[in-house]
Amino acid sequence: MDVKSSHGEEHKGEYFAYVRVSTDKQDTERQRKEILDWLNGGDHTIKWYEDNAVSGSVHPSQRDGLQKCIRDAKRAKGTIIIADLDRFSRTMWQTLQFFDQVVSRGKCNLVVVSDPLISEDGLALQMRAMIAQHEREKIRNRTKSKLDYIKSQLGRDGYYVTQEGHKITKLGSDDKSLEKARVEATKIVNAQADKFADKMRPLITHYLKEGMSYRAIAHALNERNEPTRRGGEWFPSTVSNLIKRLGL
Repeated sequence: MDVKSSHGEEHKGEYFAYVRVSTDKQDTERQRKEILDWLNGGDHTIKWYEDNAVSGSVHPSQRDGLQKCIRDAKRAKGTIIIADLDRFSRTMWQTLQFFDQVVSRGKCNLVVVSDPLISEDGLALQMRAMIAQHEREKIRNRTKSKLDYIKSQLGRDGYYVTQEGHKITKLGSDDKSLEKARVEATKIVNAQADKFADKMRPLITHYLKEGMSYRAIAHALNERNEPTRRGGEWFPSTVSNLIKRLGL
């Protein structure tokens, strides 16, 4: 059955639905309704996974709800279903990495309710992801251009008048605060890497005691459907980096 033309028909099978909102003020009702409308009853099962108050800029490997959804769908060889492509990721490479490593290798299926053609065609996914990223980059560039203009006005006149008529004399951040933010972000990333390494320690220690090579360990972890910290597949180099971090 053509996936696109089956929208609204009764569906069968095992579905793993992922929903995400960026703030506590939002809810997932719209996404849930669109998913249920697409399934339209039928002889199917559906399990729900949610990430609440999680920005799309957060890497997929750092989203508990999404990672559990992927793991369960892969084990069952079921179908991940989402309302919109941007519920999964805001960056093209993350989206394509997921499609390549999970969907196109037959580990599970994917349905994007707003654009079901993606489920059948990897090229369609790539094009949609590229367009979405292009739009975000346009918004980012416009924002940067606007900030640059405001800075120039502040430098020339000492103030800037907003569209609402408010006069401002400085922007909200400076070089010191930006550097502080960068340092804090680095600390967070390192802490996350250490947490992941500690979680993997017992398994890696066991493999090393068995005398397994880095290549064999990578193969074993991939066979277990155990994702790396960034949600990808294991290679000898990623195993080596993890062992170095663990100090083994």
